[in-house]
Amino acid sequence: MSPDIELSDPGYYRRYGFELISRGREGDKVTLKAAWPGVELSIDAYHWTRPSYEAALRDAGFRDIVWHAPRISPEGIASLGADHWADYLRRPHAEIVSCAR
Repeated sequence: MSPDIELSDPGYYRRYGFELISRGREGDKVTLKAAWPGVELSIDAYHWTRPSYEAALRDAGFRDIVWHAPRISPEGIASLGADHWADYLRRPHAEIVSCAR
């Protein structure tokens, strides 16, 4: 889960095929629900701030923490256009973290 997810509007990610449901406070459960007709998928995760993630990683002995925002493939842009992805890239639901130990 990205620390910067949009939780105040459960429909924010609907155009990308899912919804996020949470009270929006740090440590709260976040439920990702598929928003495709005929698909039942629900995944639970937890919402933490960037400083909380980074403190946990440092406490576990990691360093050189780098956050990697998602990128849209050229095929995705060609298929749906850059404007389609703008809201997602502004508040992605997931990010990758790399670090060293």
